Amino acid sequence: MRIGLRGHAMKNTWVVKNGLVEIAILLMMLLCLGSARAQAPVQVEPGVGRISLIHGDVSTQRGDSGDWAAATLNAPIVSGDKISTADSSRAEVQLDYSNILRLGNHTQANITTLSRTQIQIQVGEGIVNYTVFKNSEAEPEIDTPNVSIHPYHKDCSFRIEAFSNDETRIIARNGEADVTTPQGSTKIKKGEMITVRGTAENAQYQVSDAPDRDDWDRFNKDRDNMIHNAESWRNTNRYYVGSEELDAYGHWDDAPGYGRVWVPAVDTDWVPYRDGRWVWEPYYGWTWVSYEPWGWAPYHYGRWFYYGASWVWWPGPVFTYYRPIWAPAYVSFFGFGVGFGFGHFGWLPIGPCDPFFPWYGRFGSRFNEVNIVNITNITNIRNVTNVRNVGFAPLRSGNGISNLRAMNDPQVRRAFSTVPAEHFGTGRVMATSANPELLRNGHLMMGNLPVVPSRESLMASNRAANPASLPRGEDRRFFGRQAATPQRFDDQAAQVRTAIQRDGRFTPIQAGGAGQTQAGGAEVRGRGLADSNRTTNGAMGRQGATPETGGRDARLPGATDAGRNNGALNNQGRSDSPAQTNRGFGQRRAIGRKQYMHEHVRLLLRPLLVGPLAIARGP
Repeated sequence: MRIGLRGHAMKNTWVVKNGLVEIAILLMMLLCLGSARAQAPVQVEPGVGRISLIHGDVSTQRGDSGDWAAATLNAPIVSGDKISTADSSRAEVQLDYSNILRLGNHTQANITTLSRTQIQIQVGEGIVNYTVFKNSEAEPEIDTPNVSIHPYHKDCSFRIEAFSNDETRIIARNGEADVTTPQGSTKIKKGEMITVRGTAENAQYQVSDAPDRDDWDRFNKDRDNMIHNAESWRNTNRYYVGSEELDAYGHWDDAPGYGRVWVPAVDTDWVPYRDGRWVWEPYYGWTWVSYEPWGWAPYHYGRWFYYGASWVWWPGPVFTYYRPIWAPAYVSFFGFGVGFGFGHFGWLPIGPCDPFFPWYGRFGSRFNEVNIVNITNITNIRNVTNVRNVGFAPLRSGNGISNLRAMNDPQVRRAFSTVPAEHFGTGRVMATSANPELLRNGHLMMGNLPVVPSRESLMASNRAANPASLPRGEDRRFFGRQAATPQRFDDQAAQVRTAIQRDGRFTPIQAGGAGQTQAGGAEVRGRGLADSNRTTNGAMGRQGATPETGGRDARLPGATDAGRNNGALNNQGRSDSPAQTNRGFGQRRAIGRKQYMHEHVRLLLRPLLVGPLAIARGP
């Protein structure tokens, strides 16, 4: 009997020791994992540039489709796009808050890479000026067929001329840069000029004094000064790309409790997000392109609300190091229709205390909705602020200004912009205010619209490119890093269609189509709820809210289903895999002591694996 007890005790001791050894190994693995995670690059969203100046004939080519079109102000520029000018023409592209590319006459440039940390430009022929303001986060690189230029992060300005495949001239008007060929590299300083002759394999360079400034140099210096010295920077900060345009098109005022707001110089019946159109961009999906010359910063940062006798733009809680988050637009999308149809789509600017429901990136496969019921009974809209795991929290907390909660206000209702569903994303028709009949049958979309983009969705201007502005000759080979190939537009459109069908709530609507076509070829008008294919949580599963917050979860306080069968709203904290959905923290299982210890250690150490859970303010 005594031996048996001792043997049992020894067995228990062995189990405990063995378990402790494995726990120690687990801890070491977690420490290594944490170190690896700390050293891993931060995932950031793709960069988006802006066409900020056009003089003469300028054209752009989409990287995802190869389509050329006439350029327009405020059109987005992303990795893979190209821009080309005709004779006696100029263009400017603001790549981010610190990097600016300007093209002279008869010039073509490829925007090869555009992200927060890396910018690569290829200049096939012509003349460009590249400016870097101080505090740039990106590593810029400008390539020609025979040389690569790497400007430093400080204030600098370079004139680059590509005469042919075997001749490039670089002039440093300000700052320093490394000039690289296969034979080596050298530094160019302010007041110097380097001429590189020969192909990339046998290029040679000569350093000399820079020539005097000409009209092109003076133009670039004037533009740099205008951007850098704009008065509006006092009310925003350097991260608000396009703020310099606000000086000439409005004035700044004080709104109690919110601080400085910008008031556009427009007619009394003007509303935001009306004069422009929706285009399709890789990753970001539906992106607003304003026809107003100032329409970049106020439509991609901050919030709008009605104050006094006009709509005003609030940049947000601006301070020196505040980093606003760029978005394709800050609106709430709506579907309007009864029974089985969405006859119209609409959008409303979101206010400081409204949540933001992204439709792009990892949210692109989400197609949730909330029924408004009636414009005079908007209880569900009021409860939107309690929905969790769907979007981003309001930019300002509390019960302040909310456009969603103020929909009974005639001035706010007037800002509901709508277009027929089949014309959304085509630019065929101008948006109009939603009438009371539409508003009585509205659905707030807490995710993407069930619209498949078409080729019409790619042209911001709806104008063909002038042949005189298109590049001549064959594609050139460039010295420097090789460019990545953008995802084809046809593949993007197919993914959208598949996501809509997999979700099961809607039948895809083709942008520019007369209706929606099911697999069998029958045309369906409107929404088309596929109840037989719906699941409790949706086929796509729950998506996280991390892309704009540096890897943190952005969650809204509270939770509500708003009366709909949107299981994704109530499935926080669980995986969507069948193996995990059957297990909950309140469900006990019969497990051994060793497994019991491992389970509890795993739960205790889980934050090290998944990172801290943080509640972030909306972008």
